[in-house]
Amino acid sequence: KRPFPILLAHSGQECLNYLQKGFKGVILMDIMMPGLDGWETIQEIVNRDMMHDLIISMFTAKDVPDTSLDHLKEYVFDYITKPFEPENLIALVDDYLTMLN
Repeated sequence: KRPFPILLAHSGQECLNYLQKGFKGVILMDIMMPGLDGWETIQEIVNRDMMHDLIISMFTAKDVPDTSLDHLKEYVFDYITKPFEPENLIALVDDYLTMLN
């Protein structure tokens, strides 16, 4: 498959730092993270108007995300339920990158 850069953020704040530096592409984000959780990170991305040229996919241990967060769900392209097969994740990312290009 095609090569693509991978940046690893250990927290929501680190993800926001990459976006402030101009990162565009696919974000694979866990809902549960230290500091800002996945939903708080998405809210900050929206508040800072940084959703352009991004696809956000969230990892979740639940099949159905919390309904109290419906106002943020429009910004999530897909949910990936844990556990998952690495090959499936690679195929998804490749599909997402094709959509962005």
